[in-house]
Formats: sequence, structure tokens, C-alpha cells
Amino acid sequence: MPDSQFAARSAEVQSFSGQVAHPDLQTRIAQLEQQLQDCHQKLRQANAFIQQQQQAEQALRSREERFRLALDFTQIAAWDWNLVTGEVLWNDNHFHVMGYSTGEISPSYEIWRDQVHPDDLDWVEHHFIIALDTQSDFEVEYRVIHPDGSLHWLFDKGRGVYNEAGQPVRMIGITMDISERKQTETALRLSEGKHRLTLELTHIGCWDWNLLTDDVSWNDNHFRLLGLVPGNVEVCYQTWRDRVHPDDIDRVERVQVYALQSHTDYAVEYRVIHPDGTLRWMMSRGRGVYDASERAVRMVGVIIDIDDRKQAEIALQQLNQDLELRVEERTAQLEAVNQQLQAKIAEHEQAEQALRCSEERLRLALEAANMGVWDIDLTTGKQVWSAESERLFGLAPGSFDGTQATFLNCLHPDDQPRLRDAVNQSSHSGHYESEYRVIHPDRSIRWIAARGKVFLNEAGEPIRMSGVDLDITDRKQAEDQIRSALNEKEVLLKEIHHRVKNNLQIISSLLRMQTRQTTNPQTAVLFQEAQNRVQSMALIHEQLYQSPDLSHINFGQYVRLLVNQLFQCYGIGHDKVALAIEAEDLSLSLNTAIPCGLIVNELVSNALKHAFPGDRHGCITIRLDVIQRDANHSLITEGILTVTDDGIGMPAHLDWQTAPSLGLRIVRNLATQLKGNLTLAPGCGTAFWITFPFPAHVRANIE
Repeated sequence: MPDSQFAARSAEVQSFSGQVAHPDLQTRIAQLEQQLQDCHQKLRQANAFIQQQQQAEQALRSREERFRLALDFTQIAAWDWNLVTGEVLWNDNHFHVMGYSTGEISPSYEIWRDQVHPDDLDWVEHHFIIALDTQSDFEVEYRVIHPDGSLHWLFDKGRGVYNEAGQPVRMIGITMDISERKQTETALRLSEGKHRLTLELTHIGCWDWNLLTDDVSWNDNHFRLLGLVPGNVEVCYQTWRDRVHPDDIDRVERVQVYALQSHTDYAVEYRVIHPDGTLRWMMSRGRGVYDASERAVRMVGVIIDIDDRKQAEIALQQLNQDLELRVEERTAQLEAVNQQLQAKIAEHEQAEQALRCSEERLRLALEAANMGVWDIDLTTGKQVWSAESERLFGLAPGSFDGTQATFLNCLHPDDQPRLRDAVNQSSHSGHYESEYRVIHPDRSIRWIAARGKVFLNEAGEPIRMSGVDLDITDRKQAEDQIRSALNEKEVLLKEIHHRVKNNLQIISSLLRMQTRQTTNPQTAVLFQEAQNRVQSMALIHEQLYQSPDLSHINFGQYVRLLVNQLFQCYGIGHDKVALAIEAEDLSLSLNTAIPCGLIVNELVSNALKHAFPGDRHGCITIRLDVIQRDANHSLITEGILTVTDDGIGMPAHLDWQTAPSLGLRIVRNLATQLKGNLTLAPGCGTAFWITFPFPAHVRANIE
């Protein structure tokens, strides 16, 4: 009954009770009023209970929806098995992990049982029975066979639901597909097995040192590398320390301490003394292991026998000394040739000086009236020559008849067109200048230089031309001598560059022969790198003696030849690593081309060896740009040599500015030789920039 109805009814009862005076009736009415209030109280309690039930049902539906969404999001399958009726319920994900689409079949225990791998079924059901008997949760991994025949690993976790008597009535749980995890575990086991086998086959010793307990563990190779028999000596730090050469132990321990303090890996080379007195070189690499408070608790690492490499390095050093001696001898020979060349150049300069003196004496002689003078009337064609002009043309004094025909008859036929062009040009410029040959009556040929000026009338028309003649036969003969001498110089320079190239090819061949004889792969790599460097210098001299001016080479052509040789050397095709060169129109001198070529050789070699491991493809780009920038109100021209690749990049822990790698040291030294700055650009791959001053003669060539 609503509160309003109850209040109205109570008012009626009170009104009625006020009209009745009988005591028993009053008592009865009071009882009825109390009962009516009790009923109203129970009604309010019932309404409150109903509202609570509705709120609880709404909250339950919300939780169920969130649970369903969580299962769908995490792709976890859920199931419910009624042990009394045999009914089985699956969510959508459970259909999928069993290889079905949602609703494709009616779930049942038998369907699930038929798909469990026969080798796994018994012990999976055994887990179910144990869990129901002990009223505990169960976890089990097993295989199922999908309808398409594919095999999948599943993980089940569930529990039983029991009645008041403790009897199981239901089982509920979740299922997850763990096939990928199982595949990863299998791959990890295979990888660990391969790693263990690799260590055994490559004779690498492994060690583990507990810094807290001082316990040490070695693999068998570690014993053998120290000349010890596994199991015959105590494995401890002191045993290893006793085997290290006394001159090396302090250095090795300082490296270890620094690595632990700086949280960095370390690599150190040292000698060990076997019990039989044999001395062997070892390389040790290791790193520290730290707890949550950054305290070092362990060190782990490996040792490798590098004695063969050390012996090869000693042999290589001896070979380098021999090569340096040969280079010094060749350099002395080149210096001797250069001195001869300088002497010839000095002779040519003396000849040029003599020619200049001769020309000066001739000028003075002409000023003393040994110069022919002529005058032409352009309107009539009449010419007037001085006696000296007649002598220059091989005519007797006073024999020239002043006609154009006689003048042309004295000229060499091949020079007449050039003379006519000079005359026509003089009518526009006002000045006449020409050199031509004349044939004397005795058939001797003389060179004449004619200079003149055109005179105009008031209308601006040419009317007369006057000038002088000069016998320049001696000068022409001297020019021919100089030209011949320069040709000899050019041939000599070509021969020098050719011989330098041949000598470097001999060195390259020696390195190639030595490479074929060595059995150490690392030594072979060192010889190959040295050969590539020599080839890069030989290629420059080859380009120089093929270049027209013998002092500059086309850098783009040179780099393309150099890099193609490197691709062939390392057996890498352009279908795997593309090549882009942007320096086609630049020519460089020898002093600039050699360091730039060696830098390109080192960086491209490094990229071909390390930037594209396995089947990785990519691109190597080489650019040489010329820029101008303002520095203290003056323009400075700089070259920017860029060598980039989009490979895996430099190792994150490598400090390339201090790395002991020979290739990087060469690049840094060559950048210093160019008075440039070497920069490693950040980002993916590897990009080195070398900015250096550009020579003035190259700038003029670019402009």
C-alpha cells in the first residue's frame, strides 16, 4: 500500500475511533492501527530488498560483460562443463582454439576428447581427476589436432565447483593457444645447443666468476687453453692468475677493475704460460653482472687463443718494413727522375728567357729602322712599302709595284684566307693585326707580323690603313722548340705516373701472393685491405697519365672505378647493394685525390664487410659537394665528402673517434691531412662527412 493511501486510511480510522466511545472497540481499533503500521514497515523493507536485488543483478551483468570483453581482447577461451548433465559451454574464443568457427559445432566433452593428441590424453584426464579429488586448481599443457590436421599446443587452467555435500557438479576454466611460445622454446633449445657446439668447435673458453663467493667455473676449453687437464686442478681465480705472464697480470687486472667500475665490457690481450713452459697469446672478453643496487656480483666472459694471429702480425710487420724499404728505394729513384725533369724545365726556362731577350733585341733593332712600314689607300687599293718592307718580302728595294696582286703573290697560299679575314675585321675594330708566311724568290719562307690602324673619313668609312711589318721567323722557330719541349715534358710526366702505377701494381701483386699463401683468415683480410689501399693509389696514377693535363683527375670516374673494384673484391653485386656517386664534374689534384680516394676505400670497404649482413639489401652513396660560406667577410670554398649507407649502422658501444681499428685510424689521419673535420652523422645506417678546404685551382676549374 502506498504511503498516501496508508495515511488516508489511518485518518479515517482515527476519525471513526473518535466517534466510537465503547472501550473494547477503541482497543480493537488501536490494535488494527498497530497492525496496519507493521504491514507498512514490512512493505518498505520489501521494496528496499527488491531495489537491492535489481542493483545486484545490474552489477552482475556489468561484471559479466567486462569479463567477456576481457576474454575476447586477450583471446582467452573459457569453458564450463556440467558434470551432472554432461552439458559443455564454450565462448567464441574456445571454438577458435579448437579450429572451428563460432557456433560451427555443438560443444561436448567427446568432441574435445577426440581432438586431444593420443599421447597426451591420459595424463590430461589424470590431472582433471586429481584436481576434482583434491578440490584443487589444475594447470596442464597438451596438444590438440585441428580438423585441418594442424597441431597446436594449448594451456588449460581450471577448477571444480562442488555442492553442499562436497560432490563435484561442474568444472570451469580457461584455455590459451601457446603454440608460438612452444615454437620459441624449441628454437631457443636448438640455439643453445648450437651455441654450445660452436664454443666447443671454435675452441673458445668460457668462464664465470662469482665476485661475492669467489666461486669460479670454466668449460673444458678454458682448461685446455691454459694448458691444464679438466678436473686435475682447482678451479679458482688464483689458478688462472698463476698462468698469466707476470709482465701482463697488472695490466689485465686494471682493465677488469675499470670495466666493473665503469659498467662497460672489456677486451684485453695477454700471454699465458703453460705448465710445459710454452708461451701462448690469449684474448679475453668479459662484462660485469650487477644487482638492483648496481653492485657488481659476477663477471662472465670468454678467452680465445690468438697466438697464430699474433705471429702473423709479427710477420706482417716484417713484411711492412720490407715494403717500406722498397718504397724508399723507389722514392729515391723517382726523386732522381724528378731532378732530371727539373733540370730540363730549367733549360726550357733559360730558352724562353733567351727568346725574350732575342725579341727585345729585335724590338730595339726595329726601332733603329729595321722595321718595314706600309700604307694602303683603301679606296684605290694602292700600296706603298718602305725599303725594309720590300726586303722582308724578299724583293729588291724599289721593285714593289704597289698592287694587291703582287702582295698576294708573295703570301703563302694557306695564309691568304686568314689575312682576308683580319682585313675585314679591321674595318669594324679599327685595328689590323695578322701573322702570315711569305715566300721569297729563293723559295725560303719567312714569318711576318703585321700591325696597323684603320683611318676613317668624316662619314665613318675606312679610307686608309697604315702599319708596320716585322720579321718574326726567329720567334716562330723558338715557339716550335718550346712546344716540342713541352711535349717531351708531357711524355716524361706520363711515363713517371705510368711507372708509379706499375710499381704500386707490383706491391699489390706481392700482397695478393702473400694473401694466397696465408692460412689465417684474419691475416688474409689484413693483406686484402692493404692491397685495396695500394690499388686505390695506383688507380689515381693511372687516371693521371690518362688525363689531358696530367695534374688532375675526374673524381667521379675515379671513385666509380675504385668502388667497382671493391665490389668485385668482396664478391658483392649491385643487385644486393646499390651504388650512387654524385661527383661527376669535379676534377681534383693529386694531393687531394689520394687522401679522398683512400677515405672512400676504407669507408666503402667497411660498409661492404659489415653494413649488410646475411640477405640484407641496401645502398651506398658517395657525394663530393663544393660550397661557399662567409667567414670574417670573405668567401671560403669548402669540399664536403660524404660516404653513407643504409645498413645496420655502427655498434652502439663503439667510440669511432678512439677505436683502434686500422681503417678508422687511417680515415681520421687522412681527414687531418686534408685539414678537414670528420663527423659521424646520427640516425639509421652510417654516414661520415669530411669537410675540408678546397684548393684554389680546383675552385677555378669548378667555376
